[in-house]
Amino acid sequence: MWPFPSNVPAREHVSCSKRIGELEERVSQLELTAVERNLQVLDLCEKVAEKLQDRIRHRTKKEPEDGGNPYDVIRYRRAGHGIP
Repeated sequence: MWPFPSNVPAREHVSCSKRIGELEERVSQLELTAVERNLQVLDLCEKVAEKLQDRIRHRTKKEPEDGGNPYDVIRYRRAGHGIP
């Protein structure tokens, strides 16, 4: 049961507006911390992805220059596509 007269909306009543303001502030702080955590996780994921790309670049062998053994060229291209 609403203890105040029906002609005063809950949002405009002094005590209610103060309490609602406090709750909105707490919700915004909680949302902000969740967003900050998500950004930290995304930053970590980007760093890990960059390191993995660097490792892949270092481990893959480069194709020989044109005019090399044609069988080696075929072998490198097949290996690049995951074909044994």
